[in-house]
Amino acid sequence: MPLRLPAPVDLEDLLEPFARRGVDLGLERLRAALAEGGHPERGFAAVQVAGTIG
Repeated sequence: MPLRLPAPVDLEDLLEPFARRGVDLGLERLRAALAEGGHPERGFAAVQVAGTIG
């Protein structure tokens, strides 16, 4: 039996309930915190490898 994938979901539909409750899931707060800390993430080289099949 073939694997059935779920129907695509619009990201805005997932985020909207949080926004209604005043939850900000954007990156601006993180960017501001990194800037306030002197951008420590820029002090080292890094590569991120991510996937869903391990």
